Amino acid sequence: MFCSPRGVVTEIEVKVTRSDFIADRRKRKHETQLRGAGMIAQFYYALPTWLWQRCQDVWRPEGAGVITVGDRGPRDAYRPVEVVVPAVKRGDARRLDSAAVVKMQRLVMLRYWSRGL
Repeated sequence: MFCSPRGVVTEIEVKVTRSDFIADRRKRKHETQLRGAGMIAQFYYALPTWLWQRCQDVWRPEGAGVITVGDRGPRDAYRPVEVVVPAVKRGDARRLDSAAVVKMQRLVMLRYWSRGL
């Protein structure tokens, strides 16, 4: 997740396997976002180009965008990144004030560290 200086939140969820991408169908957060509740203004999946080519007809939540990351370039110096499906901007997503941004950052870091990464 990242937050713009104006308090607008965009979520980017990274997927590296087909099964992980398809398993997202069971997540309730997509239903919540479609009903207009929450703080996420835009939602994207980021995945390798080859995976998107295999999954693009399988499933994608309404309004979700897709960012693809290409194969490695010479010496892994460059990977082409492309927004292949722009996310729908939700105008009803609430903007965060500075206290809410700090809280969001804290929760994201707690989740990161609790996974032992």
